[in-house]
Amino acid sequence: MIVEIILQMRLYALYFLDKRILSLMVVSFIVSSASTALVLGLMYNGGISTQIETPFCLTELPDYSYAVWIPRLAFDTFLCILALIRGFQLAKDEGDSFDSSTLPSGKHLMKVLIRDSIGSYLIMFAVYLTFLTIWAKNGNLFETCFNISVGFESIVGTRTILRIRKVTNNGGPDVSASMVNDILK
Repeated sequence: MIVEIILQMRLYALYFLDKRILSLMVVSFIVSSASTALVLGLMYNGGISTQIETPFCLTELPDYSYAVWIPRLAFDTFLCILALIRGFQLAKDEGDSFDSSTLPSGKHLMKVLIRDSIGSYLIMFAVYLTFLTIWAKNGNLFETCFNISVGFESIVGTRTILRIRKVTNNGGPDVSASMVNDILK
């Protein structure tokens, strides 16, 4: 969910703080989150629990449990489409001068935001689609899939923020690389 909020903030900035885009994204986010919550609620009511004290410890999930990943896939696809549209608009406006080596820092930041939005989507789409497939075949990996998806979301969100910081530091040193070098010393 954090990565989706970061993606929305980036897209809002890419569309120059257009309130219509913000409204569209917020409504879509609420619908997606509500759909996911509905499926999770139905799963917990339809699942079989083995522990009386902990009703959230499920050992067998309903057949439709894989549907929890569908709203996330749909929302991320929507955000990627918005990023692609904005990227094509910028490329069309700039023509051949959209080369990152000749761009002023503001345009370079926009290019990085678009690239990262699409890259984040591809990573998270692959993760969510993999888990949807796993759950459709074997729903017993419920907790494992959620934990791994949260880890991937954290990594993608952190990398995005670090790349934005690098660009806004006027091409200064890559923060993540310097952090890794400090740790290895």
